[in-house]
Amino acid sequence: MIEFLLLVFISLFLNMTVGLLLSFFKQNMAVVDVFWSTGIGITAWLIYFVSPPSVLLMLIVGLISLWSTRLSLFLFLTRILPGHQDRRYQKIANKWTGKKKLKTAGHFYMQASLQGLLCLCLYPAYIGLPSSVSWVTLCLVCFFILSLTGQLISDYQLELFKRSGARGVCEKGLWSICRHPNYFFEVLMWLCLSLMTIPHAGYQIALISPLSIWIITRFITGPYTEKLSLEKRGERYKDYQNRVPMMVPSLKLVLRKIR
Repeated sequence: MIEFLLLVFISLFLNMTVGLLLSFFKQNMAVVDVFWSTGIGITAWLIYFVSPPSVLLMLIVGLISLWSTRLSLFLFLTRILPGHQDRRYQKIANKWTGKKKLKTAGHFYMQASLQGLLCLCLYPAYIGLPSSVSWVTLCLVCFFILSLTGQLISDYQLELFKRSGARGVCEKGLWSICRHPNYFFEVLMWLCLSLMTIPHAGYQIALISPLSIWIITRFITGPYTEKLSLEKRGERYKDYQNRVPMMVPSLKLVLRKIR
């Protein structure tokens, strides 16, 4: 376990160091979000090359690569390349006093530590997974791809809303049935990856991954994002909060959309 953790954290911290240097060059803390996804993708391949070979391991690493490539490219093309400054990080940085570069570094490496929790889904692979793939695993692969597609659609819908210059709150498509569909699908993807390792050795450790991303999005990132939305949109966003659930889509709203 110690060797696995050392490999994971060395990989993640090196990745975030590159991201930190790029953020200083671009003067944009939002770079951290791009390196959040690239770091986990790179680490997955590192574990792949040092673990016993298996088809199941190849599937898990392949799916993580799909997630990592999709998210990092989307964030780079829509945030970093255009020079977009994320209000969340601007708010955080504005509260800092003293050595801001040192505090920026602390923020990046804190993110690297959280990445490590998600990489725990790779621990059973490091111990050794079987080469055979069950029908349950194949179902989970399909469900992962559906969740990845759902996240892509939700990100695209929000991006179109922003580019349209429309005011108010985005309630288009998936954003009309929950306030953070992108986070909802994120949790589902990591849950699928972890469930693939059951009942093999170390699966209990792997289940920390979806639990961690649920806590991060539901109790840290989500509430902070909503606090900023309330400051910017006021009563419109408060009304949205009252009508639409935070992360788990409302069955009632889903049925209403279908009708």
